[in-house]
Amino acid sequence: QTQCERHRQNSQPYVPQCDEHGAYKPTQCHQSIGQCWCVDANGQEIPNTRTGPGIKCVVTNRFLIGLFGS
Repeated sequence: QTQCERHRQNSQPYVPQCDEHGAYKPTQCHQSIGQCWCVDANGQEIPNTRTGPGIKCVVTNRFLIGLFGS
């Protein structure tokens, strides 16, 4: 199991989103509080990226290279 998959099993109420390879998806959202944010490859929130739903993060390694609204 990947770090993201283990995190999903042990998380409540926020459950991280993993991609098809088990890695963290760059955009994470907590539906019950209506917020989304960008994370790095280790699932750590990238500072100053928290916003409402509808964003799309593009992250390469640990670096945020794009933050797009819908």
